[in-house]
Amino acid sequence: MRSINRKDCQMGKKKWILFVIFYFMIHGLIFAQEQVDAIYLKDGSKILGIIIEQIPNTSVKIRMKDGSEFVFSFDKIEKIVKENTSVLPIDLKEKSYLELGVNIGIPSAFNVSLGNWFGPFGLRLSGMSFEKAKGFQVNIEYKLSDNIDRRHGLAAVLGSSKIISDGLAKEWNYFGITYELNWSGFFFETGMSAGKGSFSSPQLLLQIGYMYRFLTEEKQR
Repeated sequence: MRSINRKDCQMGKKKWILFVIFYFMIHGLIFAQEQVDAIYLKDGSKILGIIIEQIPNTSVKIRMKDGSEFVFSFDKIEKIVKENTSVLPIDLKEKSYLELGVNIGIPSAFNVSLGNWFGPFGLRLSGMSFEKAKGFQVNIEYKLSDNIDRRHGLAAVLGSSKIISDGLAKEWNYFGITYELNWSGFFFETGMSAGKGSFSSPQLLLQIGYMYRFLTEEKQR
């Protein structure tokens, strides 16, 4: 029976890291499509939006992508179904705004994040400095899609991390590529990094936490 050496373990670990990154990227791309309500009228028209009020056997009120609302009586409706569509409720991909959040992960275990979006491109700084953990990470980001409920995209990152454990300092100076998702404030980022320090390349990048987007009413319209 062949023994499992350290090299085999490292190769297995890298495969699992690549699988996790691939899974979340595909998961995010799948959810780039929104499930909306589709009202088919008897005159052949099709209305897409979100049903916000329904009076049984009387009428249905639907809110459309641009925020406008319409009411349709039941006698004019052929059917109502759920459909997957690339029509987003409110498209924010070209909008600019600030975001602020806290999360745990790389680079410094507990991080504060501040970012600014200039349309589809953004810049974000994450990091913190404690007695035994400090670091920073700069993200140059691009939105794949953005709406009121969810933003997801890709980023090129540059960072440095230093953690003291059992009196020994473990450092990691790196660059990498990440995928990130903000779903109603829940923030998730994962990716791969290469660099120099106390660890072998590549290394997993991961942040999980809360990110608030400063979306004004004007920008939501």
